[in-house]
Amino acid sequence: MRKTEEILRSLLHQKGMDSQEDISEFLSDRPQKTYDPFLLYNMEAGVDLLLSEIKKDTKVCIYDADGVTSVCILSSVLSHLTNNFIHYIPSRIEEGYGLNKGAVQKLAEQGVGLIVTVDCGITAVEEARHAAELGMDLVITDHHE
Repeated sequence: MRKTEEILRSLLHQKGMDSQEDISEFLSDRPQKTYDPFLLYNMEAGVDLLLSEIKKDTKVCIYDADGVTSVCILSSVLSHLTNNFIHYIPSRIEEGYGLNKGAVQKLAEQGVGLIVTVDCGITAVEEARHAAELGMDLVITDHHE
């Protein structure tokens, strides 16, 4: 076995993938197994809030601090539900990582009523308070602790 394969097998083993079937499924470009997204903590409440705000024609912002992939995916989905959404990708150099008060303020001034974060926001307590003070709601999706 080549060194790269040994490293990959070791990493997958650490993630609980021991059988060849599990490894093949994980590496497949056409995986067959999917997972219920509603197993994520508070997913139902987040979806309910998002749909409720869309029904009210609230302006929604997709806030992605890491790049454009999530913005593209969520924009594709939201475009079937509403045209009243924008996206925001902060400058890491000027605004730092994650949700920031300045961006929240700018979005409020643009009429945003709901921010959906992607991969950020779990520790943004002050920013969440600021959004609430401005009358904005947040749906935070973040895998960090």
